[in-house]
Amino acid sequence: SRIAQAFNVDCARAHALTCAAVRETFEETGTLLVRDAGGEIVADGHRFHRQRRQLEAHELSLTDFLSNENLALDAELVSPWANWVTPESNPIRYDTYFFLAALPDGQRADGDTSEASSSGWFRPTTILDGWRRGLLGLMPPTWAQLTRLDGVSTVAEALEAARNTPVRRTSSDFLGEPFMDEYFAVATHMGHLRKRMNR
Repeated sequence: SRIAQAFNVDCARAHALTCAAVRETFEETGTLLVRDAGGEIVADGHRFHRQRRQLEAHELSLTDFLSNENLALDAELVSPWANWVTPESNPIRYDTYFFLAALPDGQRADGDTSEASSSGWFRPTTILDGWRRGLLGLMPPTWAQLTRLDGVSTVAEALEAARNTPVRRTSSDFLGEPFMDEYFAVATHMGHLRKRMNR
């Protein structure tokens, strides 16, 4: 599959990553990236509010939810974007996969989740400007994805970039690349990441 090729994983892992992306997006924003029995993209994720809460509480699996409601996962609704692996020098490590998706017509994203203290719609430029002014903090992976998206002006352009740009994979060396210079120039308190990398 294109997701398996983009992320350089086998098909089973690609399917698991797609499921995780769809589940997390639904849990955290109420956006449901699936198709109904007629093959149409679901136009109202909020009618599954109860199931969303059950998923978040780990009382319901995504597979059972889709089966119970006669819904189908469609990998074409999400696009692989990046894979960030925490540097080896970090005591706690993560292997995180990023996807892009368009908000389906009729759906409304929200911040009704226990995992967010606030939410809203902002252009990448707005978030990055706020970060440069010290109004909010960004971890390196979040900053990097916003910086990449700052170069496009529409959702269609972003999805086109995802289709035609190789997935960005990271390692310990990535933090030393010139691309990250602005991040460390502003987030000086994070300089220990680069120091650790150079040991």
